[in-house]
Amino acid sequence: AAATAQNPVDATYYVKQANISRNLSAGAYNVNAWSQYNVGGTQDNSNFAAQVYNAAVDNYQTIENIPNGTYTVSVQAFTSGTDVKFYANDQKVDVKANDSGVASCSGAAALFKQGLYPNTVTVTVTDRTLKIGFEGDCSSTWLD
Repeated sequence: AAATAQNPVDATYYVKQANISRNLSAGAYNVNAWSQYNVGGTQDNSNFAAQVYNAAVDNYQTIENIPNGTYTVSVQAFTSGTDVKFYANDQKVDVKANDSGVASCSGAAALFKQGLYPNTVTVTVTDRTLKIGFEGDCSSTWLD
């Protein structure tokens, strides 16, 4: 059945490596899934979280051949800065601020497992292409 506002369909399977685990790629972040594959430096990523710090953020994935329609795209993330966006095509939202005091991937993952820090955008796809990601400046901050 086609997805509609009254009958939404989960389309997570279109996102490659949606859970950010390094375990899915022989111990290395999957360079074919996300543009900025060195996120987190040497941090253990078995906790299904990633971190970008002291760098510009331009981490995205372009999903091609996705059916046209309206999508709600969500991710759990927070930043210690103020200039980081989560986006889907041309729709952007500010990433939620980290008010928890947590400063590690494992700490962020624990909060995310509780359903905290959701960031959501709704976008209409008209050309069978959906680009999702983060952009901004983490030159003196971080993004989990």
